[in-house]
Amino acid sequence: MKKIMKILLHIGAGIMLSVFIYRYGEAADSHLAEMTEVEKDVLPNRSDNDEVWNMTEDAENVIGEIEILEKSMYVEEEIVSMDGWIVTKYLKYPYFTGGSKKVTDRINEQIFQTVMHENMAVEDWVTYIEMTYEITFENEQYLSILLEGNVSRGGGYGEYSRGMNFDMESGELLSMEDICEWTLIQEAVKKAVEKDNLSVQVGSRDIWLDGEQKEEYLKTDFMDLFKENSYLRTDKNRFFIRDGYLVFIAPSLPSFKGDTYVELEIALYCPEHFFVI
Repeated sequence: MKKIMKILLHIGAGIMLSVFIYRYGEAADSHLAEMTEVEKDVLPNRSDNDEVWNMTEDAENVIGEIEILEKSMYVEEEIVSMDGWIVTKYLKYPYFTGGSKKVTDRINEQIFQTVMHENMAVEDWVTYIEMTYEITFENEQYLSILLEGNVSRGGGYGEYSRGMNFDMESGELLSMEDICEWTLIQEAVKKAVEKDNLSVQVGSRDIWLDGEQKEEYLKTDFMDLFKENSYLRTDKNRFFIRDGYLVFIAPSLPSFKGDTYVELEIALYCPEHFFVI
């Protein structure tokens, strides 16, 4: 009788284990099915790599028929080396669903590529990276996003900012010239400097420049961005819209890490050429 009971217990345990493995595998497959093709291509394969990205998804808000979700990804891995260190990567980025799938797929792919590749989150020699985002402007025609983070690369540490501005009808990532003629931007910035109507913020910190320090920065560092051959003219990641301002992501202030944000009030200078607020 005891032998029969033992056999039954082993059989029962085997069945329970099989059910657990099946359900776990089914859940993993379901999770992977929710990932975009771009994410599947870029993220480490769970079955072939010990490095595991944990992904979560939460509802955030809605633009017309489009729902905005938040995706967060986290990995922590101990590197086996002579010294040994911990690799930590924590990323948050928005994900769009609903409305035109062609448009939302295009937006999602561009955001994901910027998050993962431009900031080198998938590179082995990046030992620490943390990135979050803010949707700074949204309506059914335009969307503006600010990505901010800090990263440690091979012993060096830095902060970074990226703006992303989308046409919500096409999913196109816009450059500054896509929304306003370059000569009009140059003229608007020149007038704003002369009238002291630009606000200068030191990165994501709540530090605003004024007086001689602000004047010196604008004349020596900022105005060089508005030459004819400036990268700012066509770079699609160096500006964003926030609270009725066109915000330029400008070079860092000496002695400060990270970029500097310079705000130009849209309604005051060229409302007919920028986003309708």
